[in-house]
Amino acid sequence: MFSLTSVTMLSFAHAQYGQMPDIPQMKEISGNYVNDDAGVRITFPPNWSGIEMETTQGTLVTVSPGGMSSGEPSQVMNLMISDKAKVKEPPTDPTQGKSQCDTPTVKSITVSGADGTETVMTCTDDSGKKTKAKIVSAQTEERWISVMFMAPISEFDSSVGKFDDSVKSLSILNVMALDNQPDTTPDTTEKPAKLEARDVPVSVGGETVDVQLQSSSSITKFGLDEDNKKISFTANGDKAGTTRVALGNVLKGPFVVMMDDQVTQDFTTDDQGQTLELTYSSGNHDFSITGTQVIPEFPVAIAGLIAAVVGMVAIIGRTKLFGNLKY
Repeated sequence: MFSLTSVTMLSFAHAQYGQMPDIPQMKEISGNYVNDDAGVRITFPPNWSGIEMETTQGTLVTVSPGGMSSGEPSQVMNLMISDKAKVKEPPTDPTQGKSQCDTPTVKSITVSGADGTETVMTCTDDSGKKTKAKIVSAQTEERWISVMFMAPISEFDSSVGKFDDSVKSLSILNVMALDNQPDTTPDTTEKPAKLEARDVPVSVGGETVDVQLQSSSSITKFGLDEDNKKISFTANGDKAGTTRVALGNVLKGPFVVMMDDQVTQDFTTDDQGQTLELTYSSGNHDFSITGTQVIPEFPVAIAGLIAAVVGMVAIIGRTKLFGNLKY
């Protein structure tokens, strides 16, 4: 038997799916549910039970923890099998405008082996109570099949896994791919801004050398420490950043890169290993790039040759050979 409270609640909550039938037409449901006419099978969570009813738009199955006779449930799962001749689109708004709802997120998923959609939304009623809903939809040639879970927002995350397990068990005969549905899932990935190029002068052996720099961030404190064979700078930006530094004319690798005093591997090099590309999150970051040699530095062989030439000039000077030259 169903309590008057349960029947009243169902009549109010599901009126949008069509005129309610007389109470004797309701059928008790728990565990495995099979609708041979629609070719739909699903397994509801253990200890969840409820009713099946026919509406003017199709079949509606509602289950909740402990059943519908124990008072008004806080969590409800619905299976809606709607006739396409009467319902042009799959149900997506469980409140039918009775509450203030945020913009739903919609993404494509696989339902019973075909492309379907998953919609998630949060709604607030006049009393300020927040309810979250997740709706999975698929179709056959003649019917929309939607499975929905609703719960107070404080209970949603801890219980939605049971709904997801039921969706995995959903089998739909002759399921078809839904028409192309827009994916409105918010993109929270930070995207670096366009890289701006400039040359930054540094001093190498008393000479000024330009370092080619490309960055989406504001770069300050850029400098070369010759003694420690290190380039350092600060990058700042309100978005994820990228900086490329061409070091081929000032430092020789392999390089050790540090970000905020910690060694980082979040960088790549070009084929020659002379241009570094650093990636990092938004905010202020201090970088250092340490190499193995400052360029230009004279290799040992060249240094020896210069020493030999200097020595020869000294010997020539002592023999006064230059004084005997005729011009």
